Amino acid sequence: MSWNSFRTKLVEQITNRIWAQWNVLGVRSTGRFKPVAVDLEALLVGTWSFGRTDPRLFDEALNWCCQFGDFANVKRLQKLLVELDDPTTIRLALAWMEVIEEHSGIKWNLNVEPPEIPDKPQNLFFGESLESEPSKPARESIFTQWGFARGKFEHRKYTTAPDLTDLQLAQLFARKFMGGGGRSELLATLLLGVEATTRELATMTVYSRRYIQKVLDDLNATGLLDWEPGRGRTTRVSLRKGTREKFRSFITGNTHPGEPYRRLEIRDWPGFFLGFHALWRAAIRITQSGFEGFKAQALLRDGLEEAVQYHGRTSLQASYRPRLAADSLESLLWEAETYLDSIFVEEPSADAEGTVTSRRRQ
Repeated sequence: MSWNSFRTKLVEQITNRIWAQWNVLGVRSTGRFKPVAVDLEALLVGTWSFGRTDPRLFDEALNWCCQFGDFANVKRLQKLLVELDDPTTIRLALAWMEVIEEHSGIKWNLNVEPPEIPDKPQNLFFGESLESEPSKPARESIFTQWGFARGKFEHRKYTTAPDLTDLQLAQLFARKFMGGGGRSELLATLLLGVEATTRELATMTVYSRRYIQKVLDDLNATGLLDWEPGRGRTTRVSLRKGTREKFRSFITGNTHPGEPYRRLEIRDWPGFFLGFHALWRAAIRITQSGFEGFKAQALLRDGLEEAVQYHGRTSLQASYRPRLAADSLESLLWEAETYLDSIFVEEPSADAEGTVTSRRRQ
């Protein structure tokens, strides 16, 4: 696999997952997607990276937030931004915050340290090859104030609200009826049929393990869980099947939710998008700087290791060997590793005469 092929496949598969979730939320698309459980804050993080390769996706998502942005759990989003620790993404998040407030009055109040703004605005959008796409900058706008060059943002209103009777939007349903917070995040996760340890549930919900443990204790006291506390860190927790089906029936208005919900793509989406953001950062640096050889390999290797670390932090996606479908993201990680092995370049070293040499393995 060539670098161009890998880069194209990486962008295509991640943007496909981003489109799939926005489509469930109500953003129109001509694509056909597999059922997927939506995680709004993780989706925003993905949109602020890979979404920049698709201006229509980017602006449609921003328009959606201008109307329905009050569904977002701002504290959870803030935690993800702090963990990501990427100045460009933080600037973009702050720009969205101001655009959303300007057009709808919805206030996110992201309490993050504003990064330094570059003297010269950088192009907001990228082509499929990750080459920066010049655009005719709009006159002074919120985006230019945060250091991004882009054309005029066309704000428009959506007429259709998200369908909260769709189990793919269990997260938003729980927030509407329980308010934002760890309890609603945990219940939404368990409603999807997830079986996970306390640590994994804390990771997926982006809340502290101590807090999630307390909520689980409360739920367990009511008899809602299949769980025996105190049996060790590997003990898995789930909602009792009967309880889960009753909740699902309440959400969908259907006493027989049926099989389709068993086929939802359910992941640790925060870990997924945080991990693939590391590969995105590496790919952008390699493309924009024209790195080759050992330097390019080292950047991509670091990005891959971080992606695999995030990707494997829960049992939902712990294995990334290509035992799944050829178009699976696990397979893509494996191909990235194979690709790196195929272009392996040893770190430059000096020979006996002081000449810098390097060897390439075909």
